[in-house]
Amino acid sequence: MATPPLARLSKRSTGLARLSKKSAPVALDKASIISLAKRSQLAASVDGAVAIDADGDEIPWHAVDTAAEVVADLASDAERGLSGAEAARRLTDFGPNRLTPPDKPGVLRKVWDQLNNVLIFILTAAAIVEGALQSWAEFGLVLGVILVNTAIGLIQEGKAERAAEAIKAMLSQSARVLRGGELLSLPADALVPGDIVQLRSGDKVPADMRLIAATNLQVQEAMLTGESVPVSKSLAPARASASLGDRRCMVFSATNVTSGAATGVVVGTGDSAEIGQISRMVSTVSTVQNNLLRQLEILGRWLAILVAIIALVAFLLALLRARLGFKLAFESAVAIAVAIIPEGLPAMVTIVLAIGTTVMARNNAIIRQLPAVETLGSLTIICSDKTGTLTKNEMTVVALRTAAGPTLSAASATRRRAPSRATTATARATARRSRASRSRGCRRCWPAGLRADDVRRGARRVASVPFESEHKFMATVHEEEGGRRVLYVKGAPERLLPLCSSQVAGDDLRAAPVPLDAGFWTAAQAELSSRGLRVLALCRAELPADFDLSGLTAASLLSSRPLLSMVLLAAILDPPRPEAIEAIRVAHAAGISVKMITGDHALTALAIGRMLGIAPAGGRGVVFTGPEVDRTSDAALRALVGECSIFARASPENKLRIVRALQELRHTVAMTGDGVNDAPALKAADVGVAMGITGTDVSKEAAKMVLADDNFASIVAAVREGRRVWDNIRKILIFNLPVNLAQGTSILWSFALGLPAAPLTALQVLLVNLVTSVTLGLALAAEPAEADIMTRPPRRQGKRLVGKMLLWRCLLVCHLVVVLVIGMFYWAGRSLPLPQARAEAFNVLVGAQVAYFVNCRFLKASCLHPRVLRGNRMVYVSVPATLALMVLLTFTPGLNAFFGMSAVSGVQAGRIAVCMAAVFIIVEVEKALVDPLLMPLVRPLLAALEAATPACLAVDAPLSARLARACGGRRRLGAVDAPGRAVQRRGKARAAARAAAEPAPAGEPGAEAGLEPVTEQHGEHHAA
Repeated sequence: MATPPLARLSKRSTGLARLSKKSAPVALDKASIISLAKRSQLAASVDGAVAIDADGDEIPWHAVDTAAEVVADLASDAERGLSGAEAARRLTDFGPNRLTPPDKPGVLRKVWDQLNNVLIFILTAAAIVEGALQSWAEFGLVLGVILVNTAIGLIQEGKAERAAEAIKAMLSQSARVLRGGELLSLPADALVPGDIVQLRSGDKVPADMRLIAATNLQVQEAMLTGESVPVSKSLAPARASASLGDRRCMVFSATNVTSGAATGVVVGTGDSAEIGQISRMVSTVSTVQNNLLRQLEILGRWLAILVAIIALVAFLLALLRARLGFKLAFESAVAIAVAIIPEGLPAMVTIVLAIGTTVMARNNAIIRQLPAVETLGSLTIICSDKTGTLTKNEMTVVALRTAAGPTLSAASATRRRAPSRATTATARATARRSRASRSRGCRRCWPAGLRADDVRRGARRVASVPFESEHKFMATVHEEEGGRRVLYVKGAPERLLPLCSSQVAGDDLRAAPVPLDAGFWTAAQAELSSRGLRVLALCRAELPADFDLSGLTAASLLSSRPLLSMVLLAAILDPPRPEAIEAIRVAHAAGISVKMITGDHALTALAIGRMLGIAPAGGRGVVFTGPEVDRTSDAALRALVGECSIFARASPENKLRIVRALQELRHTVAMTGDGVNDAPALKAADVGVAMGITGTDVSKEAAKMVLADDNFASIVAAVREGRRVWDNIRKILIFNLPVNLAQGTSILWSFALGLPAAPLTALQVLLVNLVTSVTLGLALAAEPAEADIMTRPPRRQGKRLVGKMLLWRCLLVCHLVVVLVIGMFYWAGRSLPLPQARAEAFNVLVGAQVAYFVNCRFLKASCLHPRVLRGNRMVYVSVPATLALMVLLTFTPGLNAFFGMSAVSGVQAGRIAVCMAAVFIIVEVEKALVDPLLMPLVRPLLAALEAATPACLAVDAPLSARLARACGGRRRLGAVDAPGRAVQRRGKARAAARAAAEPAPAGEPGAEAGLEPVTEQHGEHHAA
């Protein structure tokens, strides 16, 4: 059987991302595409392999000198396109122009993911043993816990990964293609490299193409590059190292043509297109394991070991000391194991996370993966996209310059003030020129006090010169009062200044023009551009009555003597959201750094960063560009990500590397974004945050959280809720674990002390675990956030759920409850029947649990305070319900007998109340003494035990060691630099990063920072 060409190429070409595996995405480099396109010219060896002469330093498509060379390389014809037979042959070799779908987990895999938990394994084993012993009540209760926990997990996390599917849905459905000299409309998935495709305004680009011809072509590429404005395309080649947003001679699959027309040759389809590379990254990026899940797994291992040891000791004591016989001794050991296992803990943690999800949803933060709720509370860095996330995604005039000086600035633009006459007249003229801007742009751009309706009324347009990217300006002629004809021109300042001979005197259009001060306007343009603003020049000229309008063209204006008068310069910017500024301030107060990673230009990103408070307001900000990141090694990147808060012209690969570098430095990272280009980084981040309104389906599917209101401030509210969830999970653990241990060890100690019977039955223990513990635990889950929750530093990565304080509290409360339960059981057993003694022991256990629940509402703060009566209405439901359950089970005939109890006397009720008070008071005293007195004594012992802990039972120990070796140095990995604080090694890190980066070619604009001149772009967008 003949080997398919793609498979044969995969043996030789380095351009294949993967070998030919089932369903594996295959991305071809330039050499491979050319080889397949010229298949008839390839020489096949004896074994059928294709011989490829691939140049290791091949020139990328966007750097080839002319489009004609690209067409020749692909063996195509710019005038006639491919023949039908050749296109069919290439379709067979290259495959359809669609993305390879990712593998999806089946139903059984999803169920297994929910069951793959040490605690669930222990519960399953306990259920099997209970069934084998025909203890059907206990068997049903344990099995119910497993089913409920699995169902909750499947319901909350049932959405499968559909990021690559969402990208696939964004592709164009049809395309206009030249085939055999005829223009045909074909399905987009039928395109192959070498096809000649025509584009026009409103089209979705069907494949990656090198442009052959273009007329006023502008393409919205924000989904790939993050740049906020459409990009003007040209035919000139770009540098080989140019970032995606700077490849002006290329158009990319799934982007949108906003204006103009073009013809291009297809150079990449399917997985070989830029969007295919993003899809491949999304499908191959592994999700970071959640800290909470990791720690619960470690806790489950510890509990499994503890249960096994205590059950074995209990079995031996029951068999050898109590002489119960093998069967009874085994049943007792199983009962103890069931008693210690917190059966309700998995369900309780899931419910706590679900409650947090519900609260966040009310605050417009939709959680797609439950564990992300807890991760939000430990964030140390938020990496945010700029366009649409931190900014409004709408261009706004923020500064105006006339000959009289500044007439509008970013600070004064929001104040109500009368605009100058020059500003008003120019605004009216500008409004006349663009019908599209009348309904939308005017309302945003006009200074306060000027009504949009006023500028719509005016003189009739009698002639116009349309915008062309080669000229970078447009013009209109209007008949005004008295029959005067006025020419208005707007465009790039560097293009219009040579056409001006005068300027408006001050800001008064009625005054006679004065000679042009070119130096003033050049300096004003430079000053505005240095702030990252896009600058637009507005000019005018009164035409003589006999002026021949039929000859008015861009060429005639450029070739005639200068006749324009400069009116003003307008600086525009996509402004930051006011709520984002406040949210960043709150984030900094909470110890969370904010970094901007955008596809926009460096100066623009720096200007926005200063407005937001991400970059210092004065002095030189640190900005790294995507090409610089590409040329930087992983080690150097780890050194610079800490000091740099703004990354510009970033590609999807750059964003992914930055996120991973921060994670390697032990940061917990959130990444926000709304475009396709953000999807890989969103998935790789600890918490990916997508925008719900402006975000693409791709970003939403790759993210763990979606902001329904696209408000950056909602992230801060979610962080607050995440910290509250962490606190409440710790409260549940510190509440449940001592009581569960007390239940099991009370039976163990009864054997060790030689008591005639166990104080609690297995059914009583299960009832306490599933009903009482859950009832009170739910109340702890609803505890409000403590007052200082957003002024604490971020929780260090890997911080233990069960820390030293919790371990100490567990030991203290466990033995306190065991002493009280066994003591009251022994006291009652001397004169009362066994059911009544067990009833007292059961009520002491539940009563102690209620008292200890009140202690746990505040981990360290005293509960001997009026605040214990406020803040949580669930307390007024759960505590009375638990006490009522005690009375119901104890005094209801028949029901108490089913649980092996009988009604207690008044004296017994008094002893139960005293035990409850004793627990409450002793724990409150311990709270007051634990930090100053007890922990200094306990901490060395627990630290020694921690040092001797095996790696499989330690929290993230292998990762810590690995990162310590990778980072090299003794700096504490868990430390987080305070936001805005200068890093001591900033100069060395930056020098190392710059040394690792290859300098840009000399002589090119902005080569030092990898930038284009900002002013090159100004006239194009606004004149279009």
